[in-house]
Amino acid sequence: MARYQAVGLDKVKEITNNINKDLIESIVYYDNSIFDLFKINVITDIENADTIYQFMRKGATTRLYNPNELGHSVLGYVSPRKLQVYLNYKRVIDNIQEYREKEPFSVLGTNNTYQFPNTEWRIRKIMEGYREDVLAAIFFGDLNADEETGLKLYDGIYKLINDLVGSEISEANQNFINLDTPLIMQAAQDGDLWKAFVEAVDKLHPKLRNAAELDCWIPGNFRTALIHDYMRYFTGMQTGINMNDVRFIGYENIKLISAPAMGKADEEAGAKLIFTLPGNVDFGCDNRPEQSRVMVDKMEGDFNKIIFQIQSAHGMRIRSVTPDTFAVTSGKNNPIDGLVGDYVKDGLTLSSNIEGAGEVTATPAKDSYAKGETVTLKAEAAEGYTFKMWSDGVTLAERAYVTTGFPMSFQAVFEKNA
Repeated sequence: MARYQAVGLDKVKEITNNINKDLIESIVYYDNSIFDLFKINVITDIENADTIYQFMRKGATTRLYNPNELGHSVLGYVSPRKLQVYLNYKRVIDNIQEYREKEPFSVLGTNNTYQFPNTEWRIRKIMEGYREDVLAAIFFGDLNADEETGLKLYDGIYKLINDLVGSEISEANQNFINLDTPLIMQAAQDGDLWKAFVEAVDKLHPKLRNAAELDCWIPGNFRTALIHDYMRYFTGMQTGINMNDVRFIGYENIKLISAPAMGKADEEAGAKLIFTLPGNVDFGCDNRPEQSRVMVDKMEGDFNKIIFQIQSAHGMRIRSVTPDTFAVTSGKNNPIDGLVGDYVKDGLTLSSNIEGAGEVTATPAKDSYAKGETVTLKAEAAEGYTFKMWSDGVTLAERAYVTTGFPMSFQAVFEKNA
């Protein structure tokens, strides 16, 4: 009869090493939809940094020939665009007893693949969380961010833009569009969003505005509101619109592109839109084995505990911000919570079924708890109310709870006295 047996640390190491290259490459190739959607170039062979050089030609330097007055003009200058990669890592503690396979099992099976499905599945789940974290920083990554945000991995698109605003990106350079009417959804009347969008497009450099293909990166909530406003403003357009590829009449060259990774439009500052030619942004990786790899080893003090460490290097670059290739509007987009993992904080949420019926506390009070911590939950009824039970059926008003390492929610149930 087949039975499950722990495969042991050596076998987990062997399986990890066997699929190491596949795990690292999965960061950009497992689900490359965000790169395809925004037409972001992926460069996988960067060693520390990569620099491209853009030649900036000076215009209006040709003159009418006059043999008595021969002048000279400046050809232009070379502008370097650097993509710096930064080493990111994740350390995960796990229990070797969770790595079990059904006997009989073999080291190698058909097509030279490992026949340890449970072990490989668990390792890939660890990698899946790492990949989500890395890609979440594409727009909101900031090397100056707080560690707890999970975005201090590399500078993402918004940070790269903000660092250039006031210098290479400005109203004078015609690649920063300071809108007279902010792209605010909450205060919009019929036609307001559409008119503000038209204002932004009309302020683009003529070469960018009339490019054969122009991408407009737009937060999803504003994209939906803009399309609906367009349909209301032009009542004859209320049918026949393909929401997946909307092309406005007179602006057929502009493609609206959005994804949750872009965030949502700020309620006060309004949406920030990015206009760019396709293929103008790079995502870089250093995939050398000595730099990017997955390792596993035992943890000191408990031979059942093992540590996975994943590390890889990433960075981003905007290839060109000249006004004929790129422009950005004023406004602000904010991150959307809950895009990475199934939860972020393993905390406790306490509430009562009747507002003002009593006080509910947890001691010690913390934002996050490790697995195995003992927390005292206490419910104290206000005058005129009686504590009945907790939402999980426990009837003790003061109780001890051992944390599971996952987010938990408890509600105190109070009853009004007769």
